[in-house]
Amino acid sequence: MLPLQSFICPITKDVMRDPVQIASGQTYERAAIERWFEEGHTRCPTGVELKNTKMKPNFALKQSIAEWRERNYNIRLENANELLNNSEDDEEEQEKAVQDLQALCEEDSLNKYKVASKNLIPRLVKLTKSSSKLAVKAFPALAILAKDNCENQGIMVEAGIIDLIVRCLARQKEEAPQAVHLMRLLSENQDIAEKISHSRNAVLFLVTLIHEEEFAENVGAILENLPKSDNDVITMAEANIMKPLVLRLVEGEYESQILMAKTLGRLHMPDRSKEIVATTETISTLIEMMNSENHEGCRAAINALESLSSVPSISTIIEKIGGIQILVKQLNSAKSSETMKTGAAHVLANIFKVTVDDYAGKVDMEAELEELISMFLSLMGPITAPDIHYYILQGMIGLANGNKISITAKTKMKENNAFKLLINLWKTRTDQRVKERAVELFSFLSITFGNDACSALKEQRGSLDFILEMLTEKYNESDHAVAASILADLPPEDNQILAFLLQSNVMPQLVKFLENVNDLVVEASAGALIRFCMKKEHQPKLAEMNVIQKLVNLLSAGRSLTKERAAKALYYFSKSTPSLSKIPDPPSCFSCFSPRLIVCKLHRGVCSIEGTYCLLEAGAVKPLIQVLKEQKRSCVLAALNTLTTLIDDEVGESETGCRLIAEENGIMAVIGLISSGTPEIQEICANLCEKFFSMAEYRNKYGSAAQMHIISLAQKGSSTQRQTAGRILRQLELLHSQSHYFAVSTAGNS
Repeated sequence: MLPLQSFICPITKDVMRDPVQIASGQTYERAAIERWFEEGHTRCPTGVELKNTKMKPNFALKQSIAEWRERNYNIRLENANELLNNSEDDEEEQEKAVQDLQALCEEDSLNKYKVASKNLIPRLVKLTKSSSKLAVKAFPALAILAKDNCENQGIMVEAGIIDLIVRCLARQKEEAPQAVHLMRLLSENQDIAEKISHSRNAVLFLVTLIHEEEFAENVGAILENLPKSDNDVITMAEANIMKPLVLRLVEGEYESQILMAKTLGRLHMPDRSKEIVATTETISTLIEMMNSENHEGCRAAINALESLSSVPSISTIIEKIGGIQILVKQLNSAKSSETMKTGAAHVLANIFKVTVDDYAGKVDMEAELEELISMFLSLMGPITAPDIHYYILQGMIGLANGNKISITAKTKMKENNAFKLLINLWKTRTDQRVKERAVELFSFLSITFGNDACSALKEQRGSLDFILEMLTEKYNESDHAVAASILADLPPEDNQILAFLLQSNVMPQLVKFLENVNDLVVEASAGALIRFCMKKEHQPKLAEMNVIQKLVNLLSAGRSLTKERAAKALYYFSKSTPSLSKIPDPPSCFSCFSPRLIVCKLHRGVCSIEGTYCLLEAGAVKPLIQVLKEQKRSCVLAALNTLTTLIDDEVGESETGCRLIAEENGIMAVIGLISSGTPEIQEICANLCEKFFSMAEYRNKYGSAAQMHIISLAQKGSSTQRQTAGRILRQLELLHSQSHYFAVSTAGNS
């Protein structure tokens, strides 16, 4: 039914709700004419000049409009009712009816009651089972009817709307977003929320949608509104919705706490989810459960901590809350099952990987470490399960690898007979992981206690066999590095170890490792080869394997320790060169028919890398000088020692060696180390400078740069250093003119 023209506002062109008359006699919608005046107009919209802007309600017109609107609503409602009940086969007509019902409720909320009184809500619910096209229209209409209307919500629930929505979620059809929106409105009613939570698979289907952008907000709100059973909470956790689980774990009944802990133990969570779960309250609750007499709760808590502690930040929380003591108690308790002990050992291993240095600040650090390590080693017997062995070894590796407590921890291990126990593990156990971790811990200990490691290996026959096996190709690079590092840390002068290694023919494999892509493998192998390089009788075989050139290459790339070990190995080769470099025989009358021999300018003989180990031929001078810039002092010392072999008296004319070093800008590097090096480095550098400054050209070129360094050494150095400094000052002709410096030095150190 069309409205009368007088019902329509001339400004908005819509039927008025609050008509008012102004001074011109015209009637307008109140809100529209108020805006007109607020904009500064002083005339009527018709153009008539106004005496004032007063507005007078037109009650008669308002009543007429209300009566018309009511009749119109009723007519539209009857039409919709007719279409819904009598046009089941005409989808288009039904769609029109649904849309008009929605519009009626949007225009006036009182129409919600009229729609309900006509029993149209069950009909709309039924339409959601029809085609997607109708369901897409029916769900929004039901949402309008449900909003702020508990009675209508109840009618929908009785008509089966919850199960229909759940089925819709399962199918994830076109109407799913509208269905989820309706469920959100219904879930705000506490009674209905209870029914949703009890509906089969409702929570499961909701959580499958939580990570989809178009559903996330509504699904999140629904899940927040639902009362959650333990099973619902677990279902949410399985979908990576962790907050309900955290709340239930911290505040729930003990049986619920056990279920939540079990869930944490079995879920494969990303690290971010673990961090959300691992609040201080959560970890405290789990530690309390682990410390309880309830066996099931204790086991569940350990499993949960085992999963969570894989994240370093969570291991830190466990340690700070006092978890270590409880874990140790469980590991050492006769009441704990093997599974519980394994879990406790695993958590401890994770903790010690990241928080071990926290012991450094404790007053009773040594006593605690002594007790802990003693207990760990006591569990290394044959009756302990392999998994427990493995995690205990991992934990002790963490202790031995700490920045602040490693020396103390390793000392306690040595004092508790760790070397013998570890050798026994890799000799007698069949579990490969245990054997490999035993060797790894042994390698950490041998870094500090090489002599003790050597003695332990020699005491037990066959103890090196597995270490050498780990150098073979069936093991990975990490294992290669561990095994080679043990060989590197054993005293290089021990002939018994050397003899065994020669018998095992390990040398070719170590040489091959010098070109490995793994820096740790290269570093360890370079160290392990030094014992062979020290012995002249093994140098020819090494040279045949091109080891000298490989060592020279390591001086320019790799870690500081690798460079140090390469320089040390080259030192032994270079010491042998003078005796191998032979001066060629004088030319005979037939020499013109023989190829001309090239004489080494350093050694004055015929040199080669493989035949005489000549560092000049190998191009070692420049990289050795570059090593002098390294921060690690022991690395610098190794390079200096090797450089001295180029100017030793054994070489012949030391001037050539000096020139070789000077050509690579090595003299200034040596001068700088006189002030910044260790006493041993200072002494070597002073001796080198004495050699350099025996040559006039280098006195003139570098004397002024060296002056203050030498004077400082004369004042503060040892007796030997002062004597060397005095000789250099005389070379530089500074002793007489600056004699008070040397006098002060001599007097101050006498």
